[in-house]
Amino acid sequence: MSKKKVKENADNLLISIAIRDIKTISFFEVDPAEYAEELSKGVPLLVSMQAKFDISENKEIFSINFNVKFSHEKKMDLFGIITKTIFEIKNSDNVIEKIGNTKYRIKDDIIRTLFSIAIGNTRGMLVSVVKNDAYKNQYLPILDLNILIDSFKAANKNFIVEK
Repeated sequence: MSKKKVKENADNLLISIAIRDIKTISFFEVDPAEYAEELSKGVPLLVSMQAKFDISENKEIFSINFNVKFSHEKKMDLFGIITKTIFEIKNSDNVIEKIGNTKYRIKDDIIRTLFSIAIGNTRGMLVSVVKNDAYKNQYLPILDLNILIDSFKAANKNFIVEK
């Protein structure tokens, strides 16, 4: 086999991931006056997160929306953000199997990679949009990707994502 043929075969196996866009879809902050004393003492807030995954028809454009809310133990949402990270993936056939017209099976390692990047983007967006000093010491905690992936799997059996 020639060197050129080997290179062509190797190129067909590689995937290429690029971030196409990062957006803040929405952000909110409420006046924390009622909780200011507790927050100044470093009392951590409760954090909830939801992920939404979408894929284009041609399997090259992926988006992940993260909806993060920080709440007081009394269940009042104090601040939150929804971010969207849009990825372009070349040679996606190597990691995504289309099942029928609207379902896709995606390899676990690709989901982990995309989620990790999108979570990092969400952390950065939070830093840039939080204005209230009482919230500046509240951080998106280190997440166990296994738990996030497991919840994603439970909602989307075998990583099958419906359009």
